[in-house]
Amino acid sequence: MSTLNCRIAGLLAVLAAILLSIADISFLYSPKGGYESEEMLFLLDIPLWRLKLGHFLGVFILPFYLFGYWIVYRALKPAGRWFSLPIFWIITYGLIVGAVMHGSIAMYAILMQEHEAAANVEIGKVLSQLMKISLDLFEPFQATTFLSFGLTAIWYSVAVFFKQTLLPRWMAFLNTILLQAPIVAAYFLIPSIGNILMPAAMNIAHVVFFVLITIHTWNKSARL
Repeated sequence: MSTLNCRIAGLLAVLAAILLSIADISFLYSPKGGYESEEMLFLLDIPLWRLKLGHFLGVFILPFYLFGYWIVYRALKPAGRWFSLPIFWIITYGLIVGAVMHGSIAMYAILMQEHEAAANVEIGKVLSQLMKISLDLFEPFQATTFLSFGLTAIWYSVAVFFKQTLLPRWMAFLNTILLQAPIVAAYFLIPSIGNILMPAAMNIAHVVFFVLITIHTWNKSARL
C-alpha cells in the first residue's frame, strides 16, 4: 500500500468520523437528555430538518469507516491472520447492518412525533401499532451493530496488547469502547457538556481512534 494511499485513507476515516458525530448530534440531541431510556422519548424533540440531516449524512458517510478499518487491519497484520483479518470482516458486516439501523431511526421518530400530535384516537392507535412494529424491526439491527463494534474493539485490544503489531502496546487501552468512557462520565457528571456529546459517543471515540491510528501509521505506510 503506497504511503499516499495510506495517508489519504486515514484522513478520510477521520473526516468520516467527524461528519458522523455531527450526524448523530443532529439526529439525536435533545436538551432534555434521557438517551438511556428504552422508549427513546428524546426523539420527540428533534425537528424534521435535523432528522433528515442526520439520516442522510449518517447513511451515506458510515461506509467510509472501512478506510480506517482497512488501515487497522494492515497495522495488525504482523500479528497473524487470526488477529487481523477477522476484525476487518466483523466490522464490515457491522457497518452494513449499522447503516440499515441508522436509516430506520428517522421513520420511528416521525411515527412517534405523529402519534404524539394525533388528535384522533383511532389514528393514534394505528400509529402506536406502527411504532411497535418499527421498534421490533429496529432492535435486531441495533443489537447486531453494537455486538460487532464491541467484538471488534475487544479483538483489536487483544491483538495489540498480546501480539506484535505496528502499533504501540498502550494503544490496546484506547479502543473505541474505552474511548467513550469520558463522554459517558461527562453525561452524568457534567450534563451541560455530556448531554450534547453523548448521542455521538461512538463516533467521537472513532475520531480519536482514527487520528491515533493515522498518526502511528503515517510513516509506516511502506510496511502496511
